[in-house]
Amino acid sequence: MRKVMNGKNGGMEGHYYAINYLAKQCDPIALKKLSSGRYRGQTNGMQYATSLELFGKCKYRPAIPHLLEELDDFSGNAAGGAEFSLQELYPDHPKLEAFDAIKQYYCDRARKEGFKVHCEQDPNHPSHK
Repeated sequence: MRKVMNGKNGGMEGHYYAINYLAKQCDPIALKKLSSGRYRGQTNGMQYATSLELFGKCKYRPAIPHLLEELDDFSGNAAGGAEFSLQELYPDHPKLEAFDAIKQYYCDRARKEGFKVHCEQDPNHPSHK
């Protein structure tokens, strides 16, 4: 699988499945490649959701900026996978139901950790007053 992941053969789709296979084993190189977002278009939302969940299961914090972007994915499955991982990476998260509040919370936490994230800011949020 490493050979496929690092090789030129197999095309993007072939690379995605090799990377995903290795990411399931919490391989840091595969997780890094997967967190680039480069492979999002290679599969459907349901499959990609399982890939996004790997970041939380593997406690792979460098994926946090990518997970925040995926919260806005057109697929509810992918957005749910991103939210699952963020909950795993921030186990002390509050129980929030409103999407904007959920995203704002994780964006604020990521910024405090020093991640460069591109989140639309709510000017009325208490952290911006």
